[in-house]
Amino acid sequence: MSDSDFTVLCCGGGNAAQVATGLFAVRYKTIAVSFFADEAAKWKEALGDADFEPWEALMR
Repeated sequence: MSDSDFTVLCCGGGNAAQVATGLFAVRYKTIAVSFFADEAAKWKEALGDADFEPWEALMR
């Protein structure tokens, strides 16, 4: 990750958002937001013990 204070926010749960999140995370602090209820659990399962914080946005 770079020494920059730059943060990238990727919104969406589709393939493009997932790929963009992975690519940006190599250089910058990156936050992924999805409005699918089970998306945080899927990210956690896929990343295992990696250093990340899964967040789940809930729309009511």
